[in-house]
Amino acid sequence: MYKILLVTVSIIAITLSSCKKNEINDDPSVLGQVVYMDYKNDSTTQIILQNVDGTGRTVLVQSGLNYLTSKVYYRKFVYVTTRNNMESIYLYDLNNNSTTKVYEDNTTKYISLSQLSPTADKVIFNLSGKMCTINIDGTNFKTYNDYDIRELQPIITTDGQNIIFAVNIDDDCLSNQRYLYNLNMQTNSVILLDSFVPFLLDNQVRLSEKNNKLLYDKNTIRCSLGTVNYNKWSLGVVNLNGGNQDDLFTWDDFDAGNYFVESTWNNNGNKIAAINNEELIMMNADGNNKTILTSLSDNRIQFLMYIGEALPIDWSADDKNILTVETDETKYYICIINTETKVRTDIFSRNIDDVNFDDFMVRVAYVK
Repeated sequence: MYKILLVTVSIIAITLSSCKKNEINDDPSVLGQVVYMDYKNDSTTQIILQNVDGTGRTVLVQSGLNYLTSKVYYRKFVYVTTRNNMESIYLYDLNNNSTTKVYEDNTTKYISLSQLSPTADKVIFNLSGKMCTINIDGTNFKTYNDYDIRELQPIITTDGQNIIFAVNIDDDCLSNQRYLYNLNMQTNSVILLDSFVPFLLDNQVRLSEKNNKLLYDKNTIRCSLGTVNYNKWSLGVVNLNGGNQDDLFTWDDFDAGNYFVESTWNNNGNKIAAINNEELIMMNADGNNKTILTSLSDNRIQFLMYIGEALPIDWSADDKNILTVETDETKYYICIINTETKVRTDIFSRNIDDVNFDDFMVRVAYVK
Protein backbone atom coordinates (compact mmCIF):
# COMPACT_ATOMS: atom_id res chain seq x y z
CA MET A 1 0.00 0.00 0.00
CA TYR A 2 1.12 3.50 -0.75
CA LYS A 3 1.26 5.87 2.18
CA ILE A 4 -1.45 8.56 2.32
CA LEU A 5 0.52 11.78 2.17
CA LEU A 6 -0.36 15.43 2.59
CA VAL A 7 2.73 16.81 0.84
CA THR A 8 3.19 19.83 -1.33
CA VAL A 9 6.32 20.91 -3.15
CA SER A 10 6.21 24.14 -5.12
CA ILE A 11 8.31 24.22 -8.27
CA ILE A 12 8.61 26.76 -11.00
CA ALA A 13 10.82 26.39 -14.09
CA ILE A 14 12.46 29.63 -15.12
CA THR A 15 14.32 30.54 -18.30
CA LEU A 16 17.90 31.70 -18.02
CA SER A 17 18.10 34.14 -20.93
CA SER A 18 17.72 37.82 -20.15
CA CYS A 19 14.18 39.17 -20.51
CA LYS A 20 13.04 42.73 -20.90
CA LYS A 21 10.47 43.95 -18.41
CA ASN A 22 7.06 42.37 -19.08
CA GLU A 23 8.41 40.31 -21.99
CA ILE A 24 7.88 36.56 -21.66
CA ASN A 25 10.71 34.37 -22.95
CA ASP A 26 9.11 31.41 -24.75
CA ASP A 27 12.28 29.95 -26.31
CA PRO A 28 12.15 26.22 -25.42
CA SER A 29 15.86 25.76 -26.14
CA VAL A 30 16.89 27.92 -23.17
CA LEU A 31 18.21 25.95 -20.20
CA GLY A 32 15.51 25.96 -17.50
CA GLN A 33 15.60 26.60 -13.80
CA VAL A 34 13.16 25.64 -11.08
CA VAL A 35 11.97 27.36 -7.94
CA TYR A 36 10.48 25.07 -5.32
CA MET A 37 9.49 24.97 -1.67
CA ASP A 38 11.71 22.67 0.38
CA TYR A 39 11.14 21.46 3.93
CA LYS A 40 13.84 22.28 6.51
CA ASN A 41 12.06 21.71 9.85
CA ASP A 42 8.64 22.19 11.46
CA SER A 43 9.13 25.98 11.67
CA THR A 44 11.00 26.63 8.41
CA THR A 45 10.26 25.97 4.76
CA GLN A 46 12.68 27.37 2.22
CA ILE A 47 12.14 28.57 -1.34
CA ILE A 48 14.96 27.27 -3.53
CA LEU A 49 16.27 28.22 -6.98
CA GLN A 50 18.22 25.63 -8.99
CA ASN A 51 18.93 24.58 -12.55
CA VAL A 52 16.87 21.78 -14.08
CA ASP A 53 19.98 19.57 -14.15
CA GLY A 54 20.26 19.90 -10.35
CA THR A 55 23.15 22.38 -10.25
CA GLY A 56 23.20 25.93 -8.93
CA ARG A 57 20.99 25.39 -5.89
CA THR A 58 20.38 28.75 -4.18
CA VAL A 59 18.19 29.56 -1.17
CA LEU A 60 15.95 32.54 -2.01
CA VAL A 61 13.78 32.64 1.13
CA GLN A 62 14.62 30.86 4.37
CA SER A 63 13.03 32.51 7.44
CA GLY A 64 9.68 31.18 8.73
CA LEU A 65 7.08 29.04 7.00
CA ASN A 66 7.02 30.09 3.35
CA TYR A 67 4.37 28.84 0.94
CA LEU A 68 4.88 29.28 -2.76
CA THR A 69 1.36 29.84 -4.10
CA SER A 70 1.41 31.13 -7.67
CA LYS A 71 2.79 30.71 -11.14
CA VAL A 72 5.61 32.97 -12.25
CA TYR A 73 4.84 35.79 -14.66
CA TYR A 74 7.61 37.98 -16.09
CA ARG A 75 10.04 36.29 -13.67
CA LYS A 76 7.95 37.31 -10.65
CA PHE A 77 6.02 35.18 -8.15
CA VAL A 78 4.19 35.63 -4.85
CA TYR A 79 4.44 33.60 -1.67
CA VAL A 80 2.85 33.67 1.78
CA THR A 81 5.02 33.74 4.92
CA THR A 82 3.96 32.96 8.49
CA ARG A 83 6.16 34.53 11.18
CA ASN A 84 5.30 35.41 14.78
CA ASN A 85 1.64 34.46 14.23
CA MET A 86 1.34 36.98 11.38
CA GLU A 87 0.72 36.13 7.75
CA SER A 88 2.16 38.22 4.91
CA ILE A 89 2.16 38.15 1.11
CA TYR A 90 5.50 38.85 -0.59
CA LEU A 91 6.48 39.40 -4.19
CA TYR A 92 9.81 37.94 -5.34
CA ASP A 93 11.30 39.49 -8.48
CA LEU A 94 13.90 37.25 -10.13
CA ASN A 95 14.89 40.04 -12.50
CA ASN A 96 16.73 41.81 -9.69
CA ASN A 97 16.47 39.24 -6.84
CA SER A 98 14.36 41.59 -4.72
CA THR A 99 11.58 40.91 -2.21
CA THR A 100 8.66 43.27 -1.60
CA LYS A 101 6.00 42.94 1.11
CA VAL A 102 2.62 43.29 -0.61
CA TYR A 103 0.19 42.73 2.29
CA GLU A 104 0.33 41.81 5.98
CA ASP A 105 -2.42 40.86 8.40
CA ASN A 106 -1.76 40.88 12.15
CA THR A 107 -5.30 39.88 13.19
CA THR A 108 -6.86 36.44 13.46
CA LYS A 109 -7.70 36.41 9.75
CA TYR A 110 -5.89 33.93 7.52
CA ILE A 111 -4.45 34.41 4.03
CA SER A 112 -4.74 31.70 1.40
CA LEU A 113 -5.14 31.11 -2.32
CA SER A 114 -2.89 34.02 -3.31
CA GLN A 115 -2.17 34.39 -7.03
CA LEU A 116 -0.18 36.85 -9.12
CA SER A 117 -2.15 38.19 -12.07
CA PRO A 118 -0.93 37.26 -15.59
CA THR A 119 -0.07 40.94 -16.06
CA ALA A 120 2.15 40.73 -12.92
CA ASP A 121 0.73 43.94 -11.44
CA LYS A 122 -1.91 42.62 -9.00
CA VAL A 123 -2.34 39.91 -6.39
CA ILE A 124 -5.66 38.22 -5.71
CA PHE A 125 -6.17 36.20 -2.53
CA ASN A 126 -8.57 34.79 0.04
CA LEU A 127 -8.71 36.65 3.36
CA SER A 128 -10.73 34.49 5.76
CA GLY A 129 -13.16 33.55 2.99
CA LYS A 130 -13.40 36.98 1.38
CA MET A 131 -11.94 37.70 -2.05
CA CYS A 132 -9.38 40.55 -2.12
CA THR A 133 -7.15 42.26 -4.67
CA ILE A 134 -4.15 44.53 -4.20
CA ASN A 135 -1.47 46.08 -6.40
CA ILE A 136 2.00 44.55 -6.08
CA ASP A 137 3.25 47.79 -4.48
CA GLY A 138 0.67 47.41 -1.68
CA THR A 139 -1.75 50.07 -2.93
CA ASN A 140 -5.40 49.87 -3.97
CA PHE A 141 -6.48 47.12 -1.57
CA LYS A 142 -10.05 46.02 -2.29
CA THR A 143 -12.34 43.46 -0.64
CA TYR A 144 -15.29 41.89 -2.41
CA ASN A 145 -17.46 41.32 0.67
CA ASP A 146 -20.49 40.03 -1.23
CA TYR A 147 -18.82 36.76 -2.14
CA ASP A 148 -17.83 33.82 0.08
CA ILE A 149 -15.22 32.02 -2.02
CA ARG A 150 -14.14 29.43 0.57
CA GLU A 151 -11.67 26.96 -0.94
CA LEU A 152 -11.71 27.88 -4.62
CA GLN A 153 -8.79 29.99 -5.84
CA PRO A 154 -9.96 33.14 -7.66
CA ILE A 155 -8.00 34.06 -10.78
CA ILE A 156 -7.52 37.26 -12.76
CA THR A 157 -7.95 36.99 -16.52
CA THR A 158 -5.14 37.48 -19.00
CA ASP A 159 -6.14 41.09 -19.79
CA GLY A 160 -6.28 41.96 -16.07
CA GLN A 161 -9.89 43.18 -16.31
CA ASN A 162 -11.95 40.31 -14.86
CA ILE A 163 -11.98 37.89 -11.93
CA ILE A 164 -13.07 34.28 -12.24
CA PHE A 165 -14.35 32.92 -8.94
CA ALA A 166 -16.89 30.54 -7.45
CA VAL A 167 -19.16 30.72 -4.42
CA ASN A 168 -20.64 27.92 -2.38
CA ILE A 169 -24.40 28.01 -1.97
CA ASP A 170 -26.01 25.48 0.37
CA ASP A 171 -29.48 24.14 -0.32
CA ASP A 172 -31.76 21.36 0.92
CA CYS A 173 -29.96 18.75 -1.17
CA LEU A 174 -26.25 19.43 -0.79
CA SER A 175 -23.78 21.65 1.02
CA ASN A 176 -21.09 22.21 -1.60
CA GLN A 177 -22.92 23.39 -4.71
CA ARG A 178 -20.59 25.79 -6.50
CA TYR A 179 -21.55 28.64 -8.82
CA LEU A 180 -18.85 29.85 -11.22
CA TYR A 181 -18.84 33.58 -12.04
CA ASN A 182 -16.99 36.15 -14.14
CA LEU A 183 -16.74 39.56 -12.45
CA ASN A 184 -15.77 42.71 -14.37
CA MET A 185 -13.55 44.74 -12.01
CA GLN A 186 -14.43 48.04 -13.71
CA THR A 187 -18.22 47.75 -13.76
CA ASN A 188 -18.74 45.14 -11.00
CA SER A 189 -21.09 43.31 -13.37
CA VAL A 190 -21.24 39.52 -12.90
CA ILE A 191 -21.93 36.70 -15.38
CA LEU A 192 -22.94 33.22 -14.20
CA LEU A 193 -20.84 30.69 -16.15
CA ASP A 194 -21.85 27.31 -14.69
CA SER A 195 -22.95 25.48 -11.52
CA PHE A 196 -21.40 22.23 -10.39
CA VAL A 197 -20.02 20.18 -7.51
CA PRO A 198 -16.26 19.42 -7.69
CA PHE A 199 -14.66 16.06 -6.94
CA LEU A 200 -12.45 17.72 -4.31
CA LEU A 201 -13.73 20.82 -2.50
CA ASP A 202 -10.42 22.60 -3.08
CA ASN A 203 -9.98 21.77 -6.78
CA GLN A 204 -9.22 24.79 -8.94
CA VAL A 205 -10.46 26.30 -12.18
CA ARG A 206 -7.73 26.67 -14.82
CA LEU A 207 -7.67 29.44 -17.43
CA SER A 208 -6.23 29.00 -20.91
CA GLU A 209 -4.36 32.25 -21.49
CA LYS A 210 -4.29 31.44 -25.22
CA ASN A 211 -8.00 30.97 -25.95
CA ASN A 212 -9.60 32.39 -22.76
CA LYS A 213 -11.41 29.17 -21.90
CA LEU A 214 -11.92 27.75 -18.41
CA LEU A 215 -11.35 24.12 -17.40
CA TYR A 216 -12.66 22.49 -14.22
CA ASP A 217 -13.75 19.10 -12.86
CA LYS A 218 -17.45 18.85 -12.10
CA ASN A 219 -20.32 16.63 -11.12
CA THR A 220 -23.65 16.86 -12.93
CA ILE A 221 -25.94 16.87 -9.92
CA ARG A 222 -28.97 14.64 -9.86
CA CYS A 223 -30.87 15.39 -6.67
CA SER A 224 -34.16 13.75 -5.73
CA LEU A 225 -35.87 13.85 -2.33
CA GLY A 226 -32.69 14.91 -0.60
CA THR A 227 -30.55 12.19 -2.18
CA VAL A 228 -27.55 13.24 -4.24
CA ASN A 229 -26.08 11.10 -7.04
CA TYR A 230 -22.38 11.99 -7.30
CA ASN A 231 -21.53 9.54 -10.07
CA LYS A 232 -21.95 11.80 -13.13
CA TRP A 233 -18.40 13.14 -13.42
CA SER A 234 -16.89 15.19 -16.26
CA LEU A 235 -14.46 17.93 -17.21
CA GLY A 236 -16.26 21.22 -17.69
CA VAL A 237 -15.20 23.74 -20.34
CA VAL A 238 -16.71 27.19 -20.84
CA ASN A 239 -15.87 30.53 -22.47
CA LEU A 240 -15.37 33.62 -20.31
CA ASN A 241 -18.72 35.00 -21.49
CA GLY A 242 -20.55 31.81 -20.48
CA GLY A 243 -20.86 30.55 -24.05
CA ASN A 244 -19.94 27.15 -25.48
CA GLN A 245 -20.27 25.35 -22.15
CA ASP A 246 -19.42 21.69 -22.68
CA ASP A 247 -18.81 18.63 -20.53
CA LEU A 248 -15.96 16.36 -21.61
CA PHE A 249 -15.89 12.69 -20.58
CA THR A 250 -19.28 12.46 -18.89
CA TRP A 251 -18.98 9.23 -16.88
CA ASP A 252 -21.44 7.37 -14.69
CA ASP A 253 -19.04 4.86 -13.12
CA PHE A 254 -17.14 6.76 -10.40
CA ASP A 255 -15.84 3.57 -8.75
CA ALA A 256 -13.96 2.63 -11.93
CA GLY A 257 -11.77 5.73 -11.55
CA ASN A 258 -13.54 7.76 -14.21
CA TYR A 259 -12.94 11.18 -12.68
CA PHE A 260 -10.31 13.91 -12.74
CA VAL A 261 -8.78 15.58 -9.70
CA GLU A 262 -6.59 18.11 -11.51
CA SER A 263 -6.28 19.36 -15.08
CA THR A 264 -4.62 22.17 -17.02
CA TRP A 265 -4.34 23.58 -20.55
CA ASN A 266 -1.18 23.57 -22.60
CA ASN A 267 0.21 26.93 -23.74
CA ASN A 268 -1.32 26.68 -27.21
CA GLY A 269 -4.76 25.91 -25.77
CA ASN A 270 -5.27 22.82 -27.94
CA LYS A 271 -4.41 20.09 -25.42
CA ILE A 272 -5.21 19.22 -21.81
CA ALA A 273 -3.12 17.38 -19.22
CA ALA A 274 -5.02 15.81 -16.35
CA ILE A 275 -4.58 13.50 -13.37
CA ASN A 276 -7.11 10.68 -13.60
CA ASN A 277 -7.21 7.88 -11.03
CA GLU A 278 -3.54 8.43 -10.12
CA GLU A 279 -2.47 8.47 -13.78
CA LEU A 280 -1.23 11.37 -15.88
CA ILE A 281 -3.06 11.61 -19.19
CA MET A 282 -3.04 13.95 -22.18
CA MET A 283 -5.91 14.70 -24.57
CA ASN A 284 -7.04 17.14 -27.22
CA ALA A 285 -8.98 20.22 -26.10
CA ASP A 286 -12.24 18.55 -27.20
CA GLY A 287 -11.55 15.48 -25.07
CA ASN A 288 -10.51 13.22 -27.94
CA ASN A 289 -7.25 11.30 -28.45
CA LYS A 290 -6.65 10.47 -24.79
CA THR A 291 -3.10 9.20 -24.12
CA ILE A 292 -1.83 7.75 -20.83
CA LEU A 293 1.62 9.21 -20.09
CA THR A 294 2.22 7.58 -16.70
CA SER A 295 0.35 4.74 -15.01
CA LEU A 296 0.34 2.55 -11.91
CA SER A 297 2.44 0.00 -13.80
CA ASP A 298 5.38 2.44 -13.51
CA ASN A 299 5.50 1.66 -9.74
CA ARG A 300 4.70 5.29 -8.99
CA ILE A 301 1.47 7.21 -8.59
CA GLN A 302 0.68 10.82 -9.42
CA PHE A 303 1.01 12.83 -6.25
CA LEU A 304 -2.52 14.09 -5.59
CA MET A 305 -3.32 13.54 -1.93
CA TYR A 306 -3.75 17.27 -1.43
CA ILE A 307 -4.41 19.64 -4.31
CA GLY A 308 -5.85 22.93 -3.00
CA GLU A 309 -3.62 25.80 -4.07
CA ALA A 310 -1.43 23.23 -5.77
CA LEU A 311 -0.12 23.38 -9.31
CA PRO A 312 0.72 19.68 -9.66
CA ILE A 313 1.03 19.62 -13.48
CA ASP A 314 2.23 22.17 -16.02
CA TRP A 315 3.47 22.31 -19.62
CA SER A 316 6.84 23.44 -20.97
CA ALA A 317 6.97 26.45 -23.29
CA ASP A 318 7.07 24.25 -26.41
CA ASP A 319 4.27 21.99 -25.10
CA LYS A 320 6.50 18.92 -25.50
CA ASN A 321 7.08 18.23 -21.78
CA ILE A 322 4.96 18.15 -18.65
CA LEU A 323 6.29 18.95 -15.18
CA THR A 324 4.62 16.89 -12.46
CA VAL A 325 5.04 15.27 -9.04
CA GLU A 326 5.03 11.53 -8.34
CA THR A 327 5.55 9.32 -5.31
CA ASP A 328 6.37 5.75 -4.34
CA GLU A 329 6.70 4.14 -0.92
CA THR A 330 10.04 5.80 -0.14
CA LYS A 331 10.32 9.14 -1.99
CA TYR A 332 8.44 11.84 -3.82
CA TYR A 333 9.83 13.05 -7.14
CA ILE A 334 9.65 16.20 -9.21
CA CYS A 335 9.89 14.96 -12.76
CA ILE A 336 9.51 15.93 -16.41
CA ILE A 337 7.51 13.69 -18.76
CA ASN A 338 8.16 13.94 -22.51
CA THR A 339 4.74 13.90 -24.19
CA GLU A 340 6.08 12.28 -27.37
CA THR A 341 8.40 9.57 -25.99
CA LYS A 342 6.84 9.26 -22.47
CA VAL A 343 10.40 9.31 -21.08
CA ARG A 344 10.57 10.47 -17.44
CA THR A 345 13.42 12.62 -16.06
CA ASP A 346 13.63 13.18 -12.30
CA ILE A 347 14.90 16.64 -11.37
CA PHE A 348 14.37 16.56 -7.59
CA SER A 349 13.56 13.95 -4.96
CA ARG A 350 13.32 13.68 -1.20
CA ASN A 351 12.90 10.78 1.22
CA ILE A 352 9.38 10.64 2.61
CA ASP A 353 10.58 10.10 6.18
CA ASP A 354 12.55 13.37 6.10
CA VAL A 355 9.45 15.57 5.93
CA ASN A 356 6.55 16.45 8.22
CA PHE A 357 3.87 15.92 5.60
CA ASP A 358 1.08 17.53 7.62
CA ASP A 359 2.47 20.98 6.74
CA PHE A 360 3.95 20.44 3.29
CA MET A 361 2.23 20.64 -0.14
CA VAL A 362 2.94 19.99 -3.86
CA ARG A 363 3.04 22.73 -6.51
CA VAL A 364 4.81 22.74 -9.87
CA ALA A 365 4.83 25.25 -12.73
CA TYR A 366 6.97 26.22 -15.67
CA VAL A 367 7.79 29.86 -16.30
CA LYS A 368 7.62 30.92 -19.92
